[in-house]
Amino acid sequence: MLLRTIDLYRDPRLVGTRRRLWHQFSAVDTRLLRPAPRRINGRLVATFACWTAVGIAGIFAAKAGARWAGGVLIAYGLVEALWAGIGNGYAMLGYTTGQSLHRLPLASRTVGELWASAGRSRFVSGCR
Repeated sequence: MLLRTIDLYRDPRLVGTRRRLWHQFSAVDTRLLRPAPRRINGRLVATFACWTAVGIAGIFAAKAGARWAGGVLIAYGLVEALWAGIGNGYAMLGYTTGQSLHRLPLASRTVGELWASAGRSRFVSGCR
């Protein structure tokens, strides 16, 4: 929230109460949204379904005793499902978010490598 408030102060494009509130409470940086035809994005619906299934499998794995594995499946599955759902919500409103949340987070060897790559931290950093 703090970084979004800084965006509101610094960016002259964010004019009007509705636009400012949308930017403040949006899951993505609204300055990166691009207009697109309103539609249901089939790829994102399939992505949402698959990652939700992974998250649910994690819940069952955790209940069966594999807590760490279940926790990893829950974390990855439900965060990615949430992101796909948000992306599809914006697609139905007539916007595209552009990129995926992460290209392949498991390929990173360190946290610094994960967030330092170009484009990976686009939706997290309020400084870009």
